[in-house]
Amino acid sequence: MKVINFIGYSDKTEIMLYVAKIVQSFGNNVLYIDSISTQKCRYIIPTIEEEGNVKDKYITTFEDIDIAIGFKSKKEIVDYLNEYNEDFNNYDYVFIDTNTEQMCSDFDVVNANTTFCITTYDRQDIIKTSVLMQILQENKQDYIEKININRVYWYTLLNAAETKYIDVDFKALGIEWDKKDVYIPLDENDKTIVIQNQYSEKMKFKELSKMFKKALIEMTEIIMPEQTNATITKVFKNIERRI
Repeated sequence: MKVINFIGYSDKTEIMLYVAKIVQSFGNNVLYIDSISTQKCRYIIPTIEEEGNVKDKYITTFEDIDIAIGFKSKKEIVDYLNEYNEDFNNYDYVFIDTNTEQMCSDFDVVNANTTFCITTYDRQDIIKTSVLMQILQENKQDYIEKININRVYWYTLLNAAETKYIDVDFKALGIEWDKKDVYIPLDENDKTIVIQNQYSEKMKFKELSKMFKKALIEMTEIIMPEQTNATITKVFKNIERRI
């Protein structure tokens, strides 16, 4: 099993769902753990009802990805699966959406294989995320030293060359970022597709911009280094034809 941690205060749901679908399309069993603080998936994918009411916590399947909603810890998910005679360790990949220090502890992301620090260029977003990273560095020094942290800039507005102004709040942390930064430019069409996905409860790939597709493939390469860019691109195109 590989644990992929997506950390940051910005909305990461759509990015995570897209990347999770690509990883799943390689034949992997993928579990997506929604952020307990937002639980956005509760509102944008089909829910599970019990006696006419939506359950507080449950695992549902969306686009062949298992989605865990409403759980406060990894233990709660393990116990839930055990009730249905299922094993948490049967998942090949676990994607975790975290935005608080407590969540990093409760979901055991200390042992994450890869961590993506996702932020927009919004100053408040960057400062809040940098504070969270600072807390992790101070309280979990081993955690910071052992994992690979990759930056993803979501809905970027500035040229990549101008990121020296954006990076000022991260530099003090002394974190050595892994690989290259991933940029997802602001594109009104992409935003439109994201909104359409929410209401249709489906995922559209073909209509996404070239830059968004490129970023998703780059993130998949980081998660699955054993796969070549050409192989991932081929799988991506297969998804486009099916969805």
